[in-house]
Amino acid sequence: MADLDICVCVPARNEAGRLPTLLAALAAQTWQRAIPVAIAVNNTNDAVLR
Repeated sequence: MADLDICVCVPARNEAGRLPTLLAALAAQTWQRAIPVAIAVNNTNDAVLR
């Protein structure tokens, strides 16, 4: 399993308040390599994500 490449894809709409918790949880994971994260923001009303 050490050769497995992963990427976390997060669909986000109005999630500005929750993303810091999610990203902190991902950062706390123990994985052999960096974990790429793609956040797909669509039709959000969050000012910080526009």
